[in-house]
Amino acid sequence: MTSKKKFLLKLPIYILLSPFYLIKGIRNALQYLFKSLKFSIRRKITLNYLSLYVMIGIVTFVFMLGGFMRNELELKSGKIYIYVDNTFDKHESGVYDLDDITKRINAIAEVENCGIELTFINDSNHVISSERYLNYNYPDSIIDSIGAFIYNKMYSSKKIIYYINPTTDNMDTVTLKIIHPITLYYKQLNTLSIMLLTCIVFGFFFIWFFGSLNNKRILKPIYAMTKTAEKISITNMNERLDVSKAKYELKDLAITINDMLNRLNVDYEKQKRFVSDVSHELRTPISIVNGYASMLKRWGKEDEAILDESIEAIIDEAKNMQVLVENLLTLVRADNQSLKFNKEEFYMNELIEEVATESLMINAKKQEIVCEPCEPIKVFLDMQMMKQILRIFVDNAVKYTPPSGRIFIKCLIEDSNCVIHIKDSGIGISKEDLPFIFDRFYRSDESRTRDTGGHGLGLSIAKAIILGHGGRMKVKSKKNEGSEFTIILPI
Repeated sequence: MTSKKKFLLKLPIYILLSPFYLIKGIRNALQYLFKSLKFSIRRKITLNYLSLYVMIGIVTFVFMLGGFMRNELELKSGKIYIYVDNTFDKHESGVYDLDDITKRINAIAEVENCGIELTFINDSNHVISSERYLNYNYPDSIIDSIGAFIYNKMYSSKKIIYYINPTTDNMDTVTLKIIHPITLYYKQLNTLSIMLLTCIVFGFFFIWFFGSLNNKRILKPIYAMTKTAEKISITNMNERLDVSKAKYELKDLAITINDMLNRLNVDYEKQKRFVSDVSHELRTPISIVNGYASMLKRWGKEDEAILDESIEAIIDEAKNMQVLVENLLTLVRADNQSLKFNKEEFYMNELIEEVATESLMINAKKQEIVCEPCEPIKVFLDMQMMKQILRIFVDNAVKYTPPSGRIFIKCLIEDSNCVIHIKDSGIGISKEDLPFIFDRFYRSDESRTRDTGGHGLGLSIAKAIILGHGGRMKVKSKKNEGSEFTIILPI
């Protein structure tokens, strides 16, 4: 099989796939162009519009030209069909014989500038061809006819004519095949091509100009957001994006960014306060250590009392700083989700009784600590950390409850959870302070002194441990009436 024959066999597939290859090629070319050239987002959007318009223009151009040519050829084929059909009407009435039909076919072919072939579908299979048809030498196979369309610029159409055979009085059939030279329509095709290309080029520049202006208007809020974002810094965290000028998705984006900035601002303020509080907590023990170190340098060698007092104070403040650092490390591990829990089975009611007994023994204010009878509650938790959070809540209750006050502790099972209640009759917490009591270093204004001891990290540590075990907390408090902390832990 020759290479030309192979090409013609694959040609229908190439024609069907050509639009996909064309679109793929244009897409790859545009992708390479976008990657090699640094365009702004406005120009990229405009180029995407233009590339889509160009592809649609090409497809429209091809289909318009093909549709026009096919329509013209079908109209002409219909006209010829009428002429030939009229000829067979006269053949039916006996006016024309086969020689007359042949002359008539040649005359029609000459006038219409085409090739005509008639094939009688009967016993004789007689064929009448015009001279122009024989000169065109049009092939019969579909593959060869495609080659004739491409190389010889010819197009064929077939129609069926039914007539009454005057000899046999039977209904016979004739196949009418018409060959059209496409070159006859070059002038009309050129005119139509120029008109279409003019419209496509005009539309291209129209979309380019107005598309650029429209994209600039649409992207204007983004430029405003960029300028506003450039103003935001550590020293200017209060700047926010203007939501009023944005619409649709850009408005949602601006709102989301503003919310993010609000959260960052809150976290940054917390960080500044945290650093300030750590500095505040460390300043006092460091000052005490420096003071006693100076006393040791001056009089410690001669005066044993000063020596003992200084050493004892330095040791106490060192322990104080060690506790502070360990608490901070616990919170950091909780933040990084690296806080490890050594879970084991134990009875929560026994642990509560133990903590209540220890607190009563070391309670200098002599409040009444009441541990209400609890049913045996077996849990699988970190016992040492549970003991730590119980001490934190009980110590807080002791600190902020007057000597005549009472502290109640009880536990029970609710909805398959271990629920612990610690209630006191102390000074209570105001509504303004209640949302912040679990923040690090936070103390209410009335008690934010060193008289009550500690660093203000206890409740933060308790919260981290409880949340780490998958639990939760509730707080109820009223000023000058007391507070109640509820701890809910999974069994």
